[in-house]
Amino acid sequence: MIVKIAGYNIDKSLIDKLNLPQQATPETISAAYARISRSTMSVTELRQNALKEVSKARQSNEKIIFDMGHSSIAEHAVFNFDIIGISRYLTESLQKSRLASFTEKSQRYVTWSNDYITPSELDNSPLQAHFQQTVSKLFELYKNLYETANSYYIKENPGLNPKKREEMAKEDARYVLPLATATQMGITINARSLENLLRRLANLELAEAQTMYDALYTQIKGLTPSLIRYIEADPYKKKLLRIVENLKYQSNSEDLSSTVETKVYLQTPDPEEHIIAGFIFQNYPQDISNLVQEIKKFSAAKKKDLFDQMFAEMKPYHQAPKPFELVDCLIQTSISASCFAQLKRHRMATIIRSDYRPDYRYVIPPIYEKTGSKQLISKTLDSLAPLYDRLEKEKRGLGSYILTNAHRVNLLFKTNLRELYHFSRLRSDTHAQWEIRHLSSDIDTQLQKLLPNAARYLMGKDRFQKISF
Repeated sequence: MIVKIAGYNIDKSLIDKLNLPQQATPETISAAYARISRSTMSVTELRQNALKEVSKARQSNEKIIFDMGHSSIAEHAVFNFDIIGISRYLTESLQKSRLASFTEKSQRYVTWSNDYITPSELDNSPLQAHFQQTVSKLFELYKNLYETANSYYIKENPGLNPKKREEMAKEDARYVLPLATATQMGITINARSLENLLRRLANLELAEAQTMYDALYTQIKGLTPSLIRYIEADPYKKKLLRIVENLKYQSNSEDLSSTVETKVYLQTPDPEEHIIAGFIFQNYPQDISNLVQEIKKFSAAKKKDLFDQMFAEMKPYHQAPKPFELVDCLIQTSISASCFAQLKRHRMATIIRSDYRPDYRYVIPPIYEKTGSKQLISKTLDSLAPLYDRLEKEKRGLGSYILTNAHRVNLLFKTNLRELYHFSRLRSDTHAQWEIRHLSSDIDTQLQKLLPNAARYLMGKDRFQKISF
């Protein structure tokens, strides 16, 4: 066996010092790995040849990726981007990329000043001054709420660690920060996902999205011309958006945000039987539907015993067994933008979401009921609706910049039970932020009623590590 490291992420300033602009491209890795399946040469030799003949490597990539359709070859090329001065609102479009990594400046740990993005659509508009005055007032309210919460914790819990106390105060004050707040993040993304991201940005009509598109493409267009091609606005995607608009659908049911209720639906029939069937199938492969029917004849005690064995000796860091992926769960909920910022990190899921609107209402942290600040927050957030409407008339999407982390987004979150075990370990834990902890615990409770055997250990890692098998 031979194992050689073929490359790894290093800082761009170090790459520039190599003074090898032609060879310093990740295209050569993609080209070398693409040739593995049809060459008798070693991988090392293929990489060396690609470095010597970059133009041929590019031709090979274009033929394999775009003519033959083997797009996964582009996934061997990986990029790191520093993104600075982007609105909280636009981060949500970037972070839809499932196969990418994002680390964002935290509003939970950092104290924020009056730093925000004014959409360029408002340049020379009479709305610009109104927008900026409103955003500044939200930052001023944020500062006041932070000081209010911090003082409350000092009084109620004087022994609390000062750093922890300040983090708790920031965690709740951030709910009134606008989605226009300027932030920064680091992205690690492969070329295939980057192509999809560029196309997504091209479809957005907001000026900030187009600026981001241009900035990203400028950085890579000369570096990897053979890996990224389909980056123009996609009429097909825009047509999909118009389907519902053309439908002119009028709902007679109550809006999801009015009920503020989380509902969990099982998408897999006979879910616990399917999990057991998955275990058996590995050693005794047979028709899965027949196998499930046979397992349904097992006694309740026998099924429970099988699940007891699956969980025995499990540690908090263990994943649930692979067959748990056979059970799909659909969660319908309405949560704040602050909570959604955490939930969207669980990208091994299907997330279908609304945009933000004032009539979807908002979430106010419970501490401000205790400090007497709730009415002030409600009055401030309610006052945003008229400006939101005026901004939306200017261009669809502009209104969301003036809304806040407190405003609700309605969503469908579909994932499998194995992923939900990971979600629960992290989000039901006592260290998790309070809103997503409540959401996760609610999901745990509902699933434990639906799946008394398979979901019995859905819980935060703090509780799970205390269990003795």
